Amino acid sequence: MVASTERVLSEKSGRIPSPVRDLHDPQSATRFEEYYMRLLTTEFGDDLNSVRMSKDFSDKSLPMLVRALKQGVNIFDADEKRIAVGGVAE
Repeated sequence: MVASTERVLSEKSGRIPSPVRDLHDPQSATRFEEYYMRLLTTEFGDDLNSVRMSKDFSDKSLPMLVRALKQGVNIFDADEKRIAVGGVAE
């Protein structure tokens, strides 16, 4: 899991933005989630557009889809986040 975490989070740009790397900052969880969502929507943008364009997608579907996608950030524990952003596990 850790190796795939590193790959997913650094694959697109090759490096993690420095504000995301500081996991001790009170805003780091929010920044990590935003970074994760950007990578997720970039990687799966075509698939997400297909879902959005489906006949049964409604105004109520979008918030549910966003909440479901955001839950993905919870698969990473603090050590995995530190490893992914280039820090050392404590």
